[in-house]
Amino acid sequence: MGRVSEVKEKEFLKNVIENKVMQKERIRERIINQGHKKEVLPMKKKFTIAASIVLVFVIVFATYAYVDAKEYKEAVLFLNEIGIQEGMLSRSETKKVYKDIKSGNFDEPVTNAVLTKVAENYGLNIENQKAEEIYASIRTYNMLTYTKKILSEDVLNIEKGMTYKEIIDLLGETKDIGTVDEHTLMYVVDGTKLLYLKFSDEDDVCELSGKELLDTLVNAVQDQKDKNTFKATVISKGKNHVFLSCPTYELFDSIYLMIDDKTEIVFEDGTKATVDDIEGEVIATFTGGIRESYPPQSNAKKIVIIR
Repeated sequence: MGRVSEVKEKEFLKNVIENKVMQKERIRERIINQGHKKEVLPMKKKFTIAASIVLVFVIVFATYAYVDAKEYKEAVLFLNEIGIQEGMLSRSETKKVYKDIKSGNFDEPVTNAVLTKVAENYGLNIENQKAEEIYASIRTYNMLTYTKKILSEDVLNIEKGMTYKEIIDLLGETKDIGTVDEHTLMYVVDGTKLLYLKFSDEDDVCELSGKELLDTLVNAVQDQKDKNTFKATVISKGKNHVFLSCPTYELFDSIYLMIDDKTEIVFEDGTKATVDDIEGEVIATFTGGIRESYPPQSNAKKIVIIR
């Protein structure tokens, strides 16, 4: 009886131990599986969040780049009209000067420096002037001498049958070198060619399309080796002066050059000439100083008559 009880007790203990081991394995396997699931879900969430952050960053960066490019283009166009050419300033300085002038503050040192340089290039007297006063002098000078610079693409936008008023609205205001009875608007196209629009009244209709107008452009390339030398067309002359048109020249588009005994007048081959010989196309060199007037005035150093 005791033997039988002992055997049954051993079997019972064996069963208990085996069952506990099996339960432990099942429990371990369930924990491992649960842990694996907990790791997978957060990784997916992390990937989604990371992708969203990258997408937001790309959108923000693209928007900033677009706004920045647009602002820089506006700044370049604005500054070009007062003689501050692209390249004179860095990209950040260009935007800084543009904002400073547009806001009317004129408190950036770079603004005063570049305005002073432009005024000196024009030959303007700006002694003891503040930045805003220098800017006003430059604007006045440009209003009197400025010929609008446009691109071929701008001309192509002109449609046959448009009135000249509509064309002016499209291309912008420019210098009129015509007479009382007939207007002659002059535009510089692509920096090297001239477009002339002749009409009696702004309501007159232009019979040419933009493409046809491009065929009428006049070549006017400048040789900028010497900043005081430019190619021009003689508009009129007197005994001691000559009035020249030079719309593709960077400092002014017309000028009165005073002629004296020191002025050298020659033909293109070097033969000596006189004031009476000056006509047509010339290459003129002035002494450097430009008087603040309209049209601007300076002294002629040399005039080469192109035959």
